[in-house]
Amino acid sequence: DLEEQRAAANAVYKRRNAEYNEALNTISEGHHMLQELYTGSASLIDLNRVATKMFKGAVNLRVTHHYVAVIGALAQIAQKADLLVDANILNRVEELFKRLQETLAQAIQEEDNAEAEAVESFSTSRQKLQDQLDGLKIAEKSLRENISNYEQIIVKANNIIAQATTKRERNQNLLNSADQLCSTFESEYKIANEQRKEELALLSKLRGIVEKK
Repeated sequence: DLEEQRAAANAVYKRRNAEYNEALNTISEGHHMLQELYTGSASLIDLNRVATKMFKGAVNLRVTHHYVAVIGALAQIAQKADLLVDANILNRVEELFKRLQETLAQAIQEEDNAEAEAVESFSTSRQKLQDQLDGLKIAEKSLRENISNYEQIIVKANNIIAQATTKRERNQNLLNSADQLCSTFESEYKIANEQRKEELALLSKLRGIVEKK
């Protein structure tokens, strides 16, 4: 699902963003710790704590290669028995912190840009899908209307056929009645004609008898 994929990707972005910001905070903490080392107010425990946090952050972000120089410099300081940091060491480690900070800031910016592009791409894809869905809904509505029209046409056609069938049956009944009437007239005509012939024959016979007398 597109929504679920975007939500998962956004969750990863937020987690990494939080990890990057935590890494930047650790660098700031490292700056402060160096100053304390320089003044002699920090201990080996403070140094190890910052170095450990940096290492964990590097592992979480999978950018340990960016931390090699900084963690190496902190390890060298830890090996000093007095933990005293002169200006040269302070400046060198500060420069390493600064480069690392810039690298992480650039990585955050790249992550932000990638997320913005992903959000824009997601919005475009979702809008395209919505447009396609709207088009399908319109097509479905049109298809249903056409089906409804066809059904109405079929109903009307069936009504016409039924009316025509009824009319044909009525006309057929009338025709049958007319044929029967004609047949009856013809039979009656034949009977009447035969009777007429018989009457004429009888009259002719009677006239002959009368004339003989």
